[in-house]
Amino acid sequence: MLDATSQQPQAQVGSVALSDGFLLDFLYPPKTKAFLRDLTSKNGEKLERHRGRQSHLNRYREYSSAAGVEGQSANLKSEIVLETTGHGQHPPDDSYSDTRPHNPLHSGYENVGDRATVRPVRDAALESLQTLLGSGQQGSYEEGWRMVITADSRSPEYGKALADFIEYLSISHEKVNAERIVQLFSKLGKQFRRPSSYRAALAAYLKLQDLGAATMIFRQAAQIGIVENVGVEVLLEQIVVHQFWHLGSEVYRTCCMKVDSRHDQDNIDPWERIRVNNIPLNTIMSLAENVRQFPQCFNEESNPAFVDFFRDLSMIVLEQQLNKLFISVRQSHQRQVDQVLKLVSCLRSLNATNAEFYHDAIFKLHRRHKNVTPEKGNLMISLYEMFRKEKFFSPSQPLFKVIMSTLCHHESRDEVLRHSTSIEDVAKDWVRCYGFLSNDVVRTMLETFSRAGKVALVHKYFGYLENPSEKDLQQSFFWLIYVHTRRADLNRATWQFERMTQEFSIQPNCECYNALLQAHARNDDLEGALRRFEELETDRMTPDTHTFGILMGMYASRGDPQGVSELFSVAKNHGITPTPHMWATLVRAHVGNDDMASAENVAEKCTRTQTATESMTVVWNQVLTAHALRRDLDATSRVFELMRNRRVPTDGLTYAALMQCLVLLRQCDAARKILQKVVPKERVQRLALHYAIVMGGYVETKQWSRVLGLDAAMRQRGIRPTVSTRIPVLRARIAVETQFDRERGQEDIRARLMTTEQALLDALETGDRREVTSTIRQPGYGLQGFSMHESYPDAFYEVLLSSYGRKSAFDIIDDIFEEYLRAKELPAPSSFIPPLKFLTALMQSHWRAGEHDEIEKCWLLVYRKAMRYVKVFPVPRQTLAMTPTEMDTHQRVRLPARMASARRHIISGPFMYLVRSLSERGETSRLTDLVGELTDSGWILTNQVWNLYVRALANNAHALSAFEVCERRLMPGWPGWRSGKALLGLSPRSHRKAGFKWMAVHTVLPEMLLPQYSTMVTLARTLLEVQRSSAYASDSSVSMAGIRRHAPKTVKAIEAMPLLEHDNVQRALLRT
Repeated sequence: MLDATSQQPQAQVGSVALSDGFLLDFLYPPKTKAFLRDLTSKNGEKLERHRGRQSHLNRYREYSSAAGVEGQSANLKSEIVLETTGHGQHPPDDSYSDTRPHNPLHSGYENVGDRATVRPVRDAALESLQTLLGSGQQGSYEEGWRMVITADSRSPEYGKALADFIEYLSISHEKVNAERIVQLFSKLGKQFRRPSSYRAALAAYLKLQDLGAATMIFRQAAQIGIVENVGVEVLLEQIVVHQFWHLGSEVYRTCCMKVDSRHDQDNIDPWERIRVNNIPLNTIMSLAENVRQFPQCFNEESNPAFVDFFRDLSMIVLEQQLNKLFISVRQSHQRQVDQVLKLVSCLRSLNATNAEFYHDAIFKLHRRHKNVTPEKGNLMISLYEMFRKEKFFSPSQPLFKVIMSTLCHHESRDEVLRHSTSIEDVAKDWVRCYGFLSNDVVRTMLETFSRAGKVALVHKYFGYLENPSEKDLQQSFFWLIYVHTRRADLNRATWQFERMTQEFSIQPNCECYNALLQAHARNDDLEGALRRFEELETDRMTPDTHTFGILMGMYASRGDPQGVSELFSVAKNHGITPTPHMWATLVRAHVGNDDMASAENVAEKCTRTQTATESMTVVWNQVLTAHALRRDLDATSRVFELMRNRRVPTDGLTYAALMQCLVLLRQCDAARKILQKVVPKERVQRLALHYAIVMGGYVETKQWSRVLGLDAAMRQRGIRPTVSTRIPVLRARIAVETQFDRERGQEDIRARLMTTEQALLDALETGDRREVTSTIRQPGYGLQGFSMHESYPDAFYEVLLSSYGRKSAFDIIDDIFEEYLRAKELPAPSSFIPPLKFLTALMQSHWRAGEHDEIEKCWLLVYRKAMRYVKVFPVPRQTLAMTPTEMDTHQRVRLPARMASARRHIISGPFMYLVRSLSERGETSRLTDLVGELTDSGWILTNQVWNLYVRALANNAHALSAFEVCERRLMPGWPGWRSGKALLGLSPRSHRKAGFKWMAVHTVLPEMLLPQYSTMVTLARTLLEVQRSSAYASDSSVSMAGIRRHAPKTVKAIEAMPLLEHDNVQRALLRT
C-alpha cells in the first residue's frame, strides 16, 4: 500500500498548482517561491512535509483515514484533480467525501499491524488560523488563506476550521475571495457543511455570476433539509432581477415545500431581500404580459408552482409601488398607474386576489399620501371598480367612506377622472351592503353635488336624511340654497331660503344668509343683496367675514372704493378683523377706479399689518392682474419680482396674470410656454382659465389650429371645459368652416354653418349650466358684457349671431334668436332683456340689414340693462354709524344710487351701432344731443365711439363740430406721425387693428383716446372741402380760420400727415 501510494505521478496535480506543489503563485509577492525553496533546501524533512501537505490540499481521497483494510491499496481509485477556473466551475457532487489517499510518510499517522491508528500532531498553521478566526479581526483574508493552504487537512479540527474560514471569507466583497470560497466549499466534507457554508457558497457563485451553480447549491442544502439561513432570499432576488421566471418558481416551490415540513416557518422569508430592495415595476410587467397573453399555460391546474410564485412576487411589488407612488408631484405617474392596474388585472385572472388585498391597497394609498391628485384618485377608484366585479365584493364602511371622499374631492374640484364609477354608484353599493346611508354621508354628498351644481341629485339625497336634527336641517338647507347659487339661479335660491321658515319652521343661520347673498352677487343684484343684509341684522344674526366679503366684492366689481371702505368700518363695528380676501376687494375697487397707486398702497399696508400665517397672494394677484390688463409688462414684472422677494406664494391666478399680459402684447407662444413649462415646474395646478387665456390670444392672431390643439390637450389632461374655453373653440370652428367653404367656392350667405351649430349643440348638451359653477373657483375669461347668470347659454349664441351677422345672413339670425329664447326656458319671455353683449350682436345684424327701427328698439333695452348694471347703492348711514344694537331702534334711510366708475363704459359697444344708424339716416342733431346726454350723465365713451362720432359729424356737413370734438376729446395725447424708414414698412398688427396706422404709438392701451388714422384722413378730406368752398364763397359758415382757431392741434397734425401713394385709405378718401 505504501508503494502504491508513493508512486502516484505528480502530473495529476490540479491546474492551479505548480509542479513543485506551490499553489496560486501569482497571489504572492515576487521571488516568494525562490525564498521558500532556499529556506527548505537546508532541511529536506521540512521540504518533504511541505510538499506532502500541498499535495493533500489539492486531492480527494476515496477512503476513510481510520479504515485500515488489508489489500485496500489495490482497490484505490486514481486521484481526482480539482480544477478551479473561477467562473466556469460547478459545485461538487455530494457523493464525493473528503477521504483522499495519503502517504503515511508525510503524516502524523503510524501503522500498527493491519490497522492504522491516529496519532495527533500539533499543526502550527491550523492553530494560527483558529487564533485569527477567534480574535474577531476583519480583513486578514490573505493571511488566513496562507494558513489554510499550509494547514494539515487530516487534523480532526481541519473541517471545523475550514467551515469557519469560509464564513470569515463571506464577509469580503472581493471577487478573488468568492473564488476561494468556491474552492474551499468543494473540499469541505459534507458532515462539516453548515447553513452558513451553503449561504457563503451560494453568495460566491452569485458574485461570480453563475446563477445555475448557485441554484444547485440551494438544492443540495434543501435535499438534506437545510433551508434556513442558506441565502434563498439572495438567490430569489438575483433570479427576479435577471428575470429567470421558471427557475425562480422552482426555487420558490422547493423552499415552500421544505418550509411546510418544518415548525419554525416564521423564521424563513424567501422574499426578505426583495422586500427591502425595491424591484422596478418594469421587471415584472414582462411576466405579467406573458400571463395575460397565454392564460392556458399559466393557471392553477397546469402550473400551480408558477402561479404561487407570480402571485406572491406581484403582491410584494405592488406593495412597494403603492408605497412610493405619488410622492413627487412634479412628475406624472400615469404610466406606473396603468402598469399597476394591468398587474392587478393579471392577478384577477389567476384568482389570486381577495377582499383583504383590495382593502389594504386602497387604504395604503389613502393613508400614506395626503396629496390627492387625479392620478391617485384614478388608481383608487379603478381598484374599487375591480373589487366590484369580484364575487367576494363586501367592502367595509371605512372603505366606502374613503372611496366616497375621493370621488367627492375630485368632483368638487371639477377634475375629470378616467373611470365610470360615480358617487351615486358608491351610494347604491353602500345601501345594498348595509341598507342605509348615514346622515354624515348624506351631508357629504349634498355638499359635493351642490358645488357641482347638480340640482336634481341634491333634492334627491335631501330626502335620504333620517330623523335629522335642527342643525342637520340648517346645514342641508344651506346646500339646497347653495346649489342654486352655484347655478346663478336667484329665484330658486330665494324659494329654498323662504321654504326653511314657511315649511320646516327652521330659522336660517348666517351661512344660509351668505349663500343667498352669493346668489344676489352672481346675479349682480347689489340692491337685493343690501336688502338681505339688513334682514340678517334684523334677525339678530352676526355677520362674518364671508358676509362682508360678498358685499365688498360687489362694490369692488363696480370700482367703488368708497363703498368698500364703508363696509370695512361696519365690519370693524361688528368686531371682525379684515382678512386678505377683504383687503383684495379694496385693491380691486381702486383698480376699477383707475387708481393704481392707491391699489398698490393698500397692498403694501395689508402686507405690513397681516400675520405671517396669512397668505397675501390674493391681494397681490389683484395688483398683478391690473397691470397685466393694462399691457404694462414692466410693471407686471416688477410686481411679480416683488412677490418673489417678499416670499408671497404664487398660485394659478398669478401665472394667469403673466400669461394675460403676454397675450395682450401678442406674445402668445411665450404665454403657452408658461402654461406648459413654468406652471408644472412650480407645482401649480393647470386651470381651464390658463387655456382660455392662451386660446383667446390665438383667436386674436387667427391661429385657429392652435386653438383646437390646446382644447385637445386640455381635455387629455382631464381638465373640465368651461364657458371661457368653449367660446374660443367655437370661434375657431366657425373660422375653419367658413374658410373651408370659401376655398371650395361654396360660400353662401344663406348656407348655415352646420358643423359649428352641431358643436354648439354638443356644448349645450354636455356642458349644461354646470360650467357656470366653475367660475367661482376661477374667473371667467372672454365673457365681458355677461353677468354670471347670463354667461350660459347666452355667450354661445352671441358668437353664432355675430358670425351670421358678418355674413349678413339675417334670416338665419332670426332662427338662431328663436332657438336662444327656447334654450333660456323663460317663464315670462315678454319681460326678458338679453345681456348687453347679446344685444350688441343683434344691433350689429340689424345695422347690416338696414333695419334702423329694430336698432332703436334694441337701444332702449340696452339703456335699461346698462342702468341696472351701473348703479351703486351706498351703505345705509345708520349701518355705518351705529352698533348692531342701536340699529334696531332706528329706521333705515337709503341714499340715492350713484354710477359705478368701473362700468361707465359698458354702453359704448351697442352705442356704436346707434351712431352708425343715425349717421346713415342723417340725424346728426339727435346724435349730438344723445352724446351730450350720455356724457353729462356720467357715461364714458370709448375711443372707437368718439372717432366714429367725429367721422359722422364730418360726413354730415358739421365740419366745425367735428374738428372741435376731435380737438377736445382726442388730441390732448397726440403722439405724432411715424417718420423716416418707419413709413416704408407696415405698422404692427395691434396698431392697425386699433386704427393707429402710421402713428407713432408704442403701446396700444384700452383707455387711450387718440384720433384713428381713418378719422384723420376723413378730417383731411373735410379740410380740403372747406378750403375749396372758401375759395368760391367768401360768406361760407365754416372757414379755414375758424377751424384753425378752434382746433389748432388737429389742423397742424393733418398738415403734417404723410402722403402715401400706396395707402388705400388715402386713395379712397382724398382722391374722390
